[in-house]
Amino acid sequence: MASPSTSPITPDLIEELKALFPAKDQVVTPDSPGYGKALQRWSDLASKRAGAIVYAETVQDVQRAILFTTKHTLDLAVKAGGHTPDGGNSTAGLVLDLTRLNTVTLDQGSKTLTAGGGALWRDVHAATAGTPFAVVSSSVGTTGVGGVTLQGGFGYLIGSHGLVIDNLVSVQIVTSDGVVRSASEAENAELFWAVRGAGTNFGVVTQFVFVAHEQRKDVVAGSLLFTADKLEAILEALGGALWWDDGQLAAQCVCHFPEGSEQVMLSVTLFCNGSEEVCRERLAGVFALESERSDVRVMAYEEANATLDSFSTPGRRKRLLGFEFVSPLRPQFVQDLLDELQAKVDAEPDLRRTYIDIEFWDLRKVARVPTDATAFPNRVNVQKGSISLDYEDASKDEEYLEWATMLQSKFQEEFRRAGFEPNRLVSNFIYYLKPADAADMFGGNGERLAQLKRKYDPQGIFNKLNPIRI
Repeated sequence: MASPSTSPITPDLIEELKALFPAKDQVVTPDSPGYGKALQRWSDLASKRAGAIVYAETVQDVQRAILFTTKHTLDLAVKAGGHTPDGGNSTAGLVLDLTRLNTVTLDQGSKTLTAGGGALWRDVHAATAGTPFAVVSSSVGTTGVGGVTLQGGFGYLIGSHGLVIDNLVSVQIVTSDGVVRSASEAENAELFWAVRGAGTNFGVVTQFVFVAHEQRKDVVAGSLLFTADKLEAILEALGGALWWDDGQLAAQCVCHFPEGSEQVMLSVTLFCNGSEEVCRERLAGVFALESERSDVRVMAYEEANATLDSFSTPGRRKRLLGFEFVSPLRPQFVQDLLDELQAKVDAEPDLRRTYIDIEFWDLRKVARVPTDATAFPNRVNVQKGSISLDYEDASKDEEYLEWATMLQSKFQEEFRRAGFEPNRLVSNFIYYLKPADAADMFGGNGERLAQLKRKYDPQGIFNKLNPIRI
């Protein structure tokens, strides 16, 4: 099944839509004062000219918007955090904006946290701040709870508790027929299985309930900036740190051009769910190196989850291309990538905000969960990362994507060199924007997902992110 043929929103349909949502400023159209702001996304590539935007304030609003879409065969996009490149928006169709459904409540008695479908992770961290609890979350506070969760969910606590979806208790979801359903292990279990990894295919999640874990108040986090000649020592130190078996450590090595630098440099962002003594002992190889600057220190857990927000500012044209690798990476391989990045930015200064993010997670708990326990297909204990394209010139879209794809292919070749076969299975690092075979995206879970797609979304209206072709 391809994406359904859709119709544009006409002036008459806009009037009908306004009658459904009479509250002031709830419906935004091209002639509304807030139209430009409503189109803003993390990537300008996703800022398409929608026919109308509806700000949902209740689950009933979500129902009405979905039924309006199906009644008039409109293109539908769902927007929460707005971080999906090319997704979360619609050309001439309807955008259902969930950002007003952002209430977050922590129940310390039941050790659960409930988040609205439009909440950001920083809203979650604000709700747990000052309490002895935390949830497994994204390590970037400006990203949306929904987008991260429905594709698996990587963050600083996965070494201790598994993926975000492994800590999901239940969801409230509105399916394509406009029905509000609760899904958990005990209720609509098949739908709950599908939501955990392929959830963007099955409806609009208006509420998430997560396990809240006991969490120490203070952690050690921050970044150190190094010149590129420290590369080999950094790769060795970060790869070795993951051999500790208690899930306390996580790190990212971002190859980028800091403000004011004409040379590619290495920002190493560290997280230790323990004392400063433990952090410095286990990452001694990093701290022994001379850094250009460092802000690593003891801080509140919620503050640690904002340390990467500077790499996630909105605006400009952005794309993410994911990759997998086996640690330790060969230093010469990464050095060749740095040389390629340096040469490209020297020739094309518009790309100077582009970076390569090499991530180091303790994935043992993630990999112990059987692949068929949830829809999430990528439970292999290999490391992941991404190439983040960032530029302004729209005429360079194809050229820059081709270049970034070439870098991605080099990681795939290195993955083969290590004895692994690259795949295109969905995760927070790999995504599809056009309908594809379920088996290509979800491996052995594909056929089961295709059957559920036919049941819950037979018209294929949820087709913006990892859409299953049936």
